[in-house]
Amino acid sequence: MRRIKQTVFILLCFFSALYGMGAAYRAELTPSNLNTFRTEGFYHDGWLAADARLELPGLLFRGNRLEMVFNSWRPTGAGGAQLEIKVCGRIVSRLNVGEQQKQVAYLRGKCSPRIVEFHTLNPVRVSGDTRILGVQFKRMTVTSRFGVPLLDWKALTIAVLALICLGYLLSLVFPVQGAGLHIAVVPVVSYFFLRTAVSSNDLWNLSTLWFFCATLLTGMAVSGRMSYAEKQTGQGSLRPYLLSIIVLAGFSIRFYGIDFGLPDHYHPDEVAKVNHVLRMLASGDLNPHYFLHPSLLLYLTLINSKILTFLYPAAELRQTVILAGRLVSVLAGTFSIYLTYLIGSYLYSARTGLIAAAVLAFLPLHVTCSRYIKEDVLLTFFILASLAAILKSVKEDRRGFLFLAGLAAGLSMSVKYSGALCLLIIAAAPWIRSKSFKPDRVYLKVTAFALLMVPLGFILGTPYSVLDFSGFIKGVLYEKQHMLKGHSVAINAWSQFWMYHLRRSILPGMTFITSSFAMIAFGFILYRRRWQGLLLIGIILLFYLPAEFVKAKPAPQPERYILPVLPFLSLSAAHFVDTLWNAGRIKIALIISVMIVFSPCFRSLELASEIRADTRLKMKRFMQMHIPRGSKILVDWEVYSPDLSGEYKHVKYLERKNIFNSLTEKRLRESGYDYLILSSLFYDRYFSQPGQNAAIREIIREVFRKFPVVVEFRPRFGTYGFHNPVLTLFDLKARKIPVKSDE
Repeated sequence: MRRIKQTVFILLCFFSALYGMGAAYRAELTPSNLNTFRTEGFYHDGWLAADARLELPGLLFRGNRLEMVFNSWRPTGAGGAQLEIKVCGRIVSRLNVGEQQKQVAYLRGKCSPRIVEFHTLNPVRVSGDTRILGVQFKRMTVTSRFGVPLLDWKALTIAVLALICLGYLLSLVFPVQGAGLHIAVVPVVSYFFLRTAVSSNDLWNLSTLWFFCATLLTGMAVSGRMSYAEKQTGQGSLRPYLLSIIVLAGFSIRFYGIDFGLPDHYHPDEVAKVNHVLRMLASGDLNPHYFLHPSLLLYLTLINSKILTFLYPAAELRQTVILAGRLVSVLAGTFSIYLTYLIGSYLYSARTGLIAAAVLAFLPLHVTCSRYIKEDVLLTFFILASLAAILKSVKEDRRGFLFLAGLAAGLSMSVKYSGALCLLIIAAAPWIRSKSFKPDRVYLKVTAFALLMVPLGFILGTPYSVLDFSGFIKGVLYEKQHMLKGHSVAINAWSQFWMYHLRRSILPGMTFITSSFAMIAFGFILYRRRWQGLLLIGIILLFYLPAEFVKAKPAPQPERYILPVLPFLSLSAAHFVDTLWNAGRIKIALIISVMIVFSPCFRSLELASEIRADTRLKMKRFMQMHIPRGSKILVDWEVYSPDLSGEYKHVKYLERKNIFNSLTEKRLRESGYDYLILSSLFYDRYFSQPGQNAAIREIIREVFRKFPVVVEFRPRFGTYGFHNPVLTLFDLKARKIPVKSDE
């Protein structure tokens, strides 16, 4: 009976993948949607050129057919179109369209993509049209005897194995009893998800959703099968030294390269903040007149710049302000490591705290953001400070710390408006105190007063929210619309299966290995249902879900929105390791500890190794050596490309609102300029981000196709954050350059 159930389940998985992926395949081509497939010689009025070509990707080598519906009309006397169809270079059909409007061609062949060529033996010219035409089509549809296209066996096999894996993990967590119908949920639900995956982006999101479900179920399965005992670890004589080493290492890697790009600006968002601080310094007016974000980061930058100016009076003021602002983030990121340790030791043990601190110390996303004058690292610091104060209050019954927690929550709001979510953490204090679903009554009253400290903290950090109320409200409403409507392109959470930030932010920002164990730990603590774990899960969801919900995910670094989640994912992974240790699986715990710490450490060191030798600096040096000073140069975007204003008299940065019109082949050739620089920080979003205009991608592709490349600089370890874009120098006048370099 068990074998029958397994066979039925495997068959369900097979048909789920077959029909789900087949239904998602964009099988129909009409004159109005020629962008569905790559075509040549297909026109929007339905006509095919005498020689036309269609590429069909991802199909099985046999079993598919192309059903074609033609318009039999042709000019008088031309007769019916005689059509020869080749698939993978082999003739599969010869048709007379005049005899029958609907035709079929079988798509047998092993070429990938499947190339279908249409050759009209008796082409015609239509009156008033210069084109040489073959036949006019109404519709072409890829199908099979199963009613859907049959996809490549590799993709189908991977999908089936993925579904079987999920079913197996589900059976481990919820053992099959009786008919085991609950396991059938996997292929049934997966079918509906698969049929929505109409693009490669959708398939990547589905793969990420599968990854999340698989790791979650793995953690739950491990938790259900592992016996463990709670052990309280002592302080240990080495722990203060280990913590000091971790914090010092975290500070060092954040501080290294803090002067990146100077004296140029490589981060566009820093420019506006620096300008506001410089204006306040020059005028003495502390009203920032800027409320798209609260003011605390600006004020801390201002204070820090005064200190640095006092210490280094000869330094150039603008660079001093930039370094002062970046130093605020470095210090906030460093103190966040220590606070993560405190929270881990309060919730679980000192060992959990140490491992979590070590993980956070080297996470590439946290390290990278700790060098920017941006709100996210400082926001994360105050969130951690608020939670640490709550835990100290409830653990030691020191209610005064609850008021400090409220103040820290208010300051988090004064860094970024999303810090308002901290109110929910403060409000949870009575339940954290009772460690149950029944709140501590005494702490209910204390918490009510502690919540009053939140607006006080906000006003302390952003006083002109009261003193310039109209300007403040205007800025808040603008930012609200920005978040809800999106940044140039609105990215809906449901269209990404709520996996946008897991795929694009957490996985690269923590590295795959560390992210995997964090997700396993998520399932592990969810299955255990202890109050500490539920608190961690609640905070993770509290900051993850809003980041997914808002439609603004601005490239090139939308991942910064997820920064507050990282310490709590680190704590989850650390607790998982600590539990393995306490259960006697010390070798496994040590191996996992090394993996989750050293994987992000290596990645952060790789990125740091290139932070000073940025590709913009390499391009600038190359041009100084090989491009004549009298040359006229077009640049796509000022901060994403090297600053050449001091090197060349004729440098033009393309106007942002008309940039794509300026990048057409005709406009570039008529511009009178000699060279063009394109940066991947500008154009990559149109290829990697969902919902982008295909016409824009084609304009950029045309530049690469039509103009010779003089030099292209690529970072060895990839572009990350605002560092090391791929830079390409094009010759707009097609002259020969003796030097060609590719790094």
